[in-house]
Amino acid sequence: MRLWRSFFLLPILAVMVLAGCQKDDSDEPEPGKGELTEKPELKAAVEKMAAEAPSVYEYLSGIEVWQEGYKPSGAWLNGTSSNTRHQMWSVTKTFTGMAIGMAVNEGKISISDKVAPMFSEEISLSGIAGEELERVNELTVKDLLTMTDGHSEDAVVSAAKTYSLSLLKYLKVGHDYSEDLAEVLTDVLKDIDKTIPQLFFDADFTEEPGDDFVYDTFASCLLAEILRQRTGQDIHEYLDSRLFKPLGFGSTLTWDKVQGSSAGGWGLHLTTGEMITFGRLLMDGGKWDGSQIIPSEWVSSAMSPQVNFSGDGYSATGYGYQIWRIRDVWLCSGLFGQYIAIIPEKKAVIAITTDYPLTSSALLPLINDQSQADGSAALSLAWKYIVPAL
Repeated sequence: MRLWRSFFLLPILAVMVLAGCQKDDSDEPEPGKGELTEKPELKAAVEKMAAEAPSVYEYLSGIEVWQEGYKPSGAWLNGTSSNTRHQMWSVTKTFTGMAIGMAVNEGKISISDKVAPMFSEEISLSGIAGEELERVNELTVKDLLTMTDGHSEDAVVSAAKTYSLSLLKYLKVGHDYSEDLAEVLTDVLKDIDKTIPQLFFDADFTEEPGDDFVYDTFASCLLAEILRQRTGQDIHEYLDSRLFKPLGFGSTLTWDKVQGSSAGGWGLHLTTGEMITFGRLLMDGGKWDGSQIIPSEWVSSAMSPQVNFSGDGYSATGYGYQIWRIRDVWLCSGLFGQYIAIIPEKKAVIAITTDYPLTSSALLPLINDQSQADGSAALSLAWKYIVPAL
């Protein structure tokens, strides 16, 4: 399974209406302590990567690298800076997975909890019956975390096939969707009289939950909704006091809302520095500045392969709780090339961002050629220049 295929399964519906690459300024978290200096080899590697990027993947906008004992090295392109926040797309999913772990630690959720009782109305509206209903009744929170929910294809794909004609009217010629796609998605769902949980349960459940991995963005959204039900807080609000503030993320941090709730599968906007901080937190077992932010047991489980794949190159070799593994590297990955690469062996974290133009002229070709959303070229540049310098 090629990595881009894994994280891009957000075709017509998601590409057309998910939140865009919003840019805003914020105070970056302090990346380390003491009078550290940049590692000369890393600084040179970042400069080489930035110089080659325009000819390889023109949308690459940010590179930042941290290695233990050194000051981070970074470069920002296409009019961005270290203070620019970027749409994380599916990198958001890893934050959702960690939020579930924190709620598990608080006794609010168990990964063995059955999902069906929490969505009885949506299941009834979907008309699920027979063997499909039996499968749905066996679905657990863990199945959502590991993307083994019993769907044969991403529920986003199913929704796109069903409602694609209804969505076309939202693609206005020449319109820039970079800041209002979340609002458009809310309008679309209102127009078709559906919620994201309904669309999740509308998709066919052809497999037994817990068996086969199928990347499913709406499964992550369902996790955020479960968190809201069990804690009474939107996932953004929930993580604000438990994660974002302890890590020093700025007060202007945004997370796109759809139908009034933060989307569990996309929508978080971060700087490269904040991405580095989150990667360091996970690499250190959930501990930051002497405080245990995320339970170490959860981080260990989340970053253990719950599903294994066979692959080479940049193919995923495993999946944990909303996070990828490529051999010895853990990867939070998002649409168009948003990455947090955690490399424990090198005690290093790499953050990469891209800003794909979210205009109607750029989005329309994606419907027919999904490979245009493959941001792995940015990752290959990092492996060409950054990794050898660690």
